[in-house]
This record gives sequence, C-alpha cells and structure tokens, in this order.
Amino acid sequence: MNRILLKLLLPAALLLPASCGEPEAAGPPAAAPFEWEGAEVHGAISPEQLRLVVGAALAHPEVAPPVISVTVVDEDRAEVHTGEVRGPLDAGGATVLLTRVAGVWTVTEVVQWIS
Repeated sequence: MNRILLKLLLPAALLLPASCGEPEAAGPPAAAPFEWEGAEVHGAISPEQLRLVVGAALAHPEVAPPVISVTVVDEDRAEVHTGEVRGPLDAGGATVLLTRVAGVWTVTEVVQWIS
C-alpha cells in the first residue's frame, strides 16, 4: 500500500533505481526553435530550404504575409503559419501544408482561420 501511495506522490524518475539511466531517444534530438525574419522556426531545416518553403507558401494565391511560424514535420513535409492579430476576436491567417517532391516544395493544402 505504501509503495502505491509513493507512486502517486513522486515522479517516476525518483522511483527508479540509480542504475537505470534515461531511456535512449529514438532518432536525433529535436532542434530548438529559432527565429527567421520574425517567424519562429520549429525543426531542423537549412536557411536555403527555409526560403524555398516560405516562398512556395507565400506564392499561393490564398496566402498572405506575415509568416508567424514554420514547422518542419520531416525532411519532405512542412507547415507555414501566417496571420495577423489586430485585436480581440479580430485575427485571421492560414496554415499552409507543403510537401517536397523531387526537390520542389509544393502547397498541398491551405486552411484559412479567423477569430
């Protein structure tokens, strides 16, 4: 009974024996977010590829700047988030899904949002 109570009160890391190490991560560590021209970037991407992703997203007729953030899903998929907040319940933008095929980034879906 006491052990069950301890499990509820203490984080799991404190209950592990000292010989147990941290579990190994599956794959490379995630890149820390950084900013690029005012947009937050999540995931590992080169500056050249980042320019191509953002350029392809902003070239779409349903998408307008500014870019808020870019999320790299994997080496061939990314999301670009655009939008503008003017006040409470006065904002709008788009989430643009892109896929790279044969080295070319293309828009696969645009989802508009408003508040």
